[in-house]
Amino acid sequence: MIRNILVPFDNSKFAKKSFVYAKEMAEKLDATIFLLTVIDEYEYLHGALLAELVDGYTVKDTIRKYIKSVIINEKKNLKKL
Repeated sequence: MIRNILVPFDNSKFAKKSFVYAKEMAEKLDATIFLLTVIDEYEYLHGALLAELVDGYTVKDTIRKYIKSVIINEKKNLKKL
């Protein structure tokens, strides 16, 4: 029996459709959904990092702040679904 469903999620229209389908399956099977989103921290580093570095913050702190903001945004996107 299926207990876990892994859904790759990038906020595209296909990912949204996959999530809705997985949600329906999970409800019927009493399964847990796990979402997978890949965050490219190096893409972030190329511009925004230098603009956001503040006294007392390290590169790791800034990346963590960015990742937290991505997680918050993705949660908002999922609530809309």
